[in-house]
Amino acid sequence: MLGHLLRLIRRFALTLGGEILQSAFHFGLNIVLVRSLAAQDYGIFAIVMLAGGIALSYVRAVLGMPAGLYIPQRLGTRAERAYDANFGSAALVLSVLIGLVVAALLELWLHTDAASGALFVGLWSLRSYLRIALLVKRQQVFAGASDAAFAVGGTILSLLCIGRFDADPLRVVFYVLIAANVLAIAVAILLQRQPVRITFGSGTRRLFRRIWRQLAWSAATCTTAVLQAQGLVMLVATMAGPAAYAPIAAVMVLFGPMRIIAFSFTNTMQPELALLLSKGEITRIRHLMVIWSALLAGMSLAYGFIAFMALPLLGSAIFEGQPKYLIAAFIWAISITYLVHLMPRMLMEVLHQFRLGAIISAASVVIGITTVVVLLVVSTPAWSLLGNLVSELFIFVCAWGAVLRALRARADGEVPPVETPPVKSSPLDTPAMGDPLSRQDSASLAAGSA
Repeated sequence: MLGHLLRLIRRFALTLGGEILQSAFHFGLNIVLVRSLAAQDYGIFAIVMLAGGIALSYVRAVLGMPAGLYIPQRLGTRAERAYDANFGSAALVLSVLIGLVVAALLELWLHTDAASGALFVGLWSLRSYLRIALLVKRQQVFAGASDAAFAVGGTILSLLCIGRFDADPLRVVFYVLIAANVLAIAVAILLQRQPVRITFGSGTRRLFRRIWRQLAWSAATCTTAVLQAQGLVMLVATMAGPAAYAPIAAVMVLFGPMRIIAFSFTNTMQPELALLLSKGEITRIRHLMVIWSALLAGMSLAYGFIAFMALPLLGSAIFEGQPKYLIAAFIWAISITYLVHLMPRMLMEVLHQFRLGAIISAASVVIGITTVVVLLVVSTPAWSLLGNLVSELFIFVCAWGAVLRALRARADGEVPPVETPPVKSSPLDTPAMGDPLSRQDSASLAAGSA
């Protein structure tokens, strides 16, 4: 148990290292922009970044999640390459669609430069999937190198362009981020030393027809989770305007690394949980739930103190009339709650309880939106964050209760190992859990990726 835990910690540390590099770059860029841009301009930039964060959530839910469940059990086989090629091809299509949606958002709502912002978010989405694919294949070093290319390249470009911020700051910033993402994508592809495979053949279509219900429920869960976590602050931006949203967005920058920790943790642990569940190791899963939730809570508490000490770095102009320490306290509490219910939410996906996850998230959205709207009417935007906290607490109670009941039922043998449709075995590998591919599908996919 100890050796297994140490291996997980090592992989988590490698994954987190890359995320820290990205976060440091984003943090530094945001500090410069907070102190140099008007509240309206920074509010627009923050909304585009929020749209990018939402896009990343969908990339993980629709493609990163199935990649994390199916690829790790087939490492080194032709089936692994087949899955990699098909999920990667779908990621390219999804990234283009995301870019078009963001372009429409920028043009119709914010009336700002649509092309550069949309291209940035689309490339960010594609890079996110490539990173997830490297991590589920346990190529943490390659993922870290790609992250370093993004952070270092973005920093150098920012320093070279910092004198041009006065001319058209938002466009210059987006061009810097576009170039940094292109560099990171190139590094991620080149390091693997494998040909890029884009395929939309019959095997790909059969794959997605077989798993579309999983993906639909995962997307539904993601939608409600986005509404619950990001949509509530977007509601503030819509009702109170970008300038009123800017102080909240600025403080969120300080606490952004906590979400980065969550993202790294998910990419590291979900494939491991899928393997443990396939082996029926319920006791070990329970131990990991307790240990990692306690570690995440401790990291959240420690980081919160650091963030409070860094608040003066944000300056005071953007917080005129807004209580920045109250905003920070609410965001800190929201982040802690989010991290301590991360483990059970991951397990709900591994257990294929997508419908239950969507129901819990939808109920939390209703509770959160109702609370936020009431608080916006009777108080200031800062107090509306209480609605986010109430929503996160609701998920915490429901997710932990649901997962503990599900694990107890599996330990008692009351339910089958994994809720997947019956399929034939594949000649390429022997799946330890439900495989969405039949023998014919696996063979055709593998042949197409060879």
